[in-house]
Amino acid sequence: MGEKKAANGGVPFENGPLFDVASLLDEDPTLPDSVDMRELQATALGQLLDAMPIPALLIDPWSHMVFANPPCRRIILQPEKLQGLSLSTLFPDESVITEIQRLTEQVFTTGKSQVIDSPFEITEQRIWCRLYLQSMRLGNNKWMVLLVEDLSNEKTQLLSGHRYHYGVQKKIIERERAQKVLYEDEQRLEFALRGADLGLWDVDLQKDKWFVNQTWADIFGYSPDEIEPSLSFWHNHIHPDDSQRLLMAWNEHLGGPAECFEAEHRIRTKSGEWKWLLARGKVVERTRGGKPLRISGVVIDITDRKCAEAKLLQSKVFMDVIDPIFIRDLEGNVVDLNRAAEQTYGWSRAELIGKSMKIIVPPDLHARAREFHERCKRGEKVENVEAVHITKSGATVPVVLSLSLLTNERAEPVGIATITKNLSDLKRTDEMLRAQTKALERSNKDLEEFAYVAAHDLREPLIGIAAYIKLLERHLKHRLDAQAHKLIARAVATIARMDCLIQSLLWHSRLTSETKHLEPTDCNVALEEALFSLRSAIEERGAIVESEPLPTVMANPSLLIQVFQNLVSNAIRFAGDEPLKIRIGAQREENEWTVFV
Repeated sequence: MGEKKAANGGVPFENGPLFDVASLLDEDPTLPDSVDMRELQATALGQLLDAMPIPALLIDPWSHMVFANPPCRRIILQPEKLQGLSLSTLFPDESVITEIQRLTEQVFTTGKSQVIDSPFEITEQRIWCRLYLQSMRLGNNKWMVLLVEDLSNEKTQLLSGHRYHYGVQKKIIERERAQKVLYEDEQRLEFALRGADLGLWDVDLQKDKWFVNQTWADIFGYSPDEIEPSLSFWHNHIHPDDSQRLLMAWNEHLGGPAECFEAEHRIRTKSGEWKWLLARGKVVERTRGGKPLRISGVVIDITDRKCAEAKLLQSKVFMDVIDPIFIRDLEGNVVDLNRAAEQTYGWSRAELIGKSMKIIVPPDLHARAREFHERCKRGEKVENVEAVHITKSGATVPVVLSLSLLTNERAEPVGIATITKNLSDLKRTDEMLRAQTKALERSNKDLEEFAYVAAHDLREPLIGIAAYIKLLERHLKHRLDAQAHKLIARAVATIARMDCLIQSLLWHSRLTSETKHLEPTDCNVALEEALFSLRSAIEERGAIVESEPLPTVMANPSLLIQVFQNLVSNAIRFAGDEPLKIRIGAQREENEWTVFV
């Protein structure tokens, strides 16, 4: 490829908002300023970077490379050697370095991402690349992801700046969707659906499979095992007179302008009787081209309401309905009520007939009740509205109500029927769910405390085992063959991996249980505790640790010890082969202290 000029000036390629990496993780979003990138590789962020098809480098606020994904092997055989190096080491020309530094500072300052074509040099090989500098938030700091598109072979990479932006957001949405599938939410949803007599259905349109809950099966009169997992089961039980209307509503939502699917129809139950249902649903998953993949919704048994509308003037049917029903004239005065209304509200028919319906509505809700009345008179639907009524004794009753306009033979409005359903049982169910949630929270707290104790007690003997294995190898160095040395190396690596997992468990348990407790904490004491935990690693490395007098700050003692332990551990882990000397101190900056290692 011919020689090109030093660099094509960087230009913004995406001005979207910063991604909050904490939303990808299960930990507390207030992450520490120091992050162990080896532990980061096991997190959602590390997995996301590893899954990218092009080389990706994570740059810290000081322009150092701290993480390289597997595709970086296309430009260097051992990407891990890039960790800790300055970003400027990748560029051959001073003019390019100056431009990269300018763009990097602009990304960190403004949060706006940049793209630039530039020569790129690694292991004495110069190639032309297109570099994407993408801002990203990690904890309280802005970090940067550098994406490298190789232009030397005139190949188009799978990922461009815009696709990367939307790809990350898509993965975030998918993860958030998966987080919703929790045991507590399933329990709460099931109780709420049963309390409200709602049947749940979910249809996989591609596979023609569906799921229904127990309430749905109860409405049809079948057990869940008797229901075929196909949409045709529903269609085969629809009344012939309603089939075309329901199909039209279904298609208008799947491929038409309707925002949701809604249809009233009759279905044949197992016993052969017909029930009126109100079905509502919405597409919850589509392809990129807009093709619906999945639709979910509920069904409500409205048989009682339909019967009331059709036979409301037949006194026997009207009086035997289990839900309270009031009939009012167009002025809002009660002309009749059934026995269920008498039992629920405490008034007799003689006491309420001729009185305004406002008698069962709290004074502060009169205007809202009048609005529903006027809407129904205009022929608008007023269905399944939550409200609060009062009884004769003055007690409040949570209800869901529906208003239906009554007409005579000439289709002229003559009155309004109000059907209410007592939600007291549903409210009690909600209180039970809250109590269960508190019990689960207590159980989770006990589990976190156990995890902390277990991790703390397991780590020290594990470090000791690793030290003794290395001493044994050193003592028997000339007596062991190559296979023995290889086995010892594997054992040490396994111990190191287990120690990393234990540290992660310890860190997680502290984050979830202790981050809110701040108190005056002596940094000198916290440092001593951290050095004591790392004494085996310090002695093995032969490191010299020097400390200046440190201040007392407001902090969580356990987490401050962990911070010192992580900083010193990183200093030992990423040091070269030269003699290691670690110096720890602090500087006062206005109302804050900056601790350095």
